[in-house]
Amino acid sequence: MARHERCYRGQQQILDLEHYLDVLHIRVFYDRIRHTYNQSLAPIVLAHVLVHEITHILQSVCRHSDQGVMKARWEAGDYLKMSRKPLQFTNEDVDLIYSGLATRGSRTLVAIDTVGAAAAQ
Repeated sequence: MARHERCYRGQQQILDLEHYLDVLHIRVFYDRIRHTYNQSLAPIVLAHVLVHEITHILQSVCRHSDQGVMKARWEAGDYLKMSRKPLQFTNEDVDLIYSGLATRGSRTLVAIDTVGAAAAQ
């Protein structure tokens, strides 16, 4: 059984999740991140997007925090913070990661594909 999910930041799709059987593929549209954010911030945003989405997988729940890397929508202040140092997890985020890891099945595999990454090099 296959299932598709798409994630948008603003008006642009930057993430495509494809579920097929027990394999989850995360496809991040890096070219769209590159065109949305300046050259120095784009790699930082990419890192935060990957951490955010992988954390959803590890937590095995669909939830967001009021602050930090698991915030649903980052604002200007968040981008300023992440340009200085990585956004943090809340204590609840960390607890949910441990809980998700404890309950998740060992059959799930994760594949990450950064679309357009080769063009960035």
